[in-house]
Amino acid sequence: MILICTACGKPHADVYKMIMVTPGINLCDECINLCVHILHDDIDGSGLVTVTTGELAKLQQDALELSLARTWIGAVRNSMDRADEVITKNREPS
Repeated sequence: MILICTACGKPHADVYKMIMVTPGINLCDECINLCVHILHDDIDGSGLVTVTTGELAKLQQDALELSLARTWIGAVRNSMDRADEVITKNREPS
C-alpha cells in the first residue's frame, strides 16, 4: 500500500515518516514539522497565526532541502551497505 501525504502529495517512500491520521488522511513528517513551526509562531497565545506567503515558501524550501538531504544520506548508506557486502564476499575463502 502506498501512502500519500494529504497536504503535500509526497509518497511515503520520499519522506522519513508518514502518519495515517484517519483512513485516507496521511501527513508526512515534513508537513507536521511545518505545522510545528507555524504553531511556535503563536507567541501571544491567541491561537491565531498569520503566515505570509514568503514565510510559507521559506518553510517549504527548508522542508524540501531536508528531504533532499535525507534522500542523499539514504543513497550513501545503501552504497556503503553494498560495498560492505562486496568486501565481505571477497574476504570469504573460495
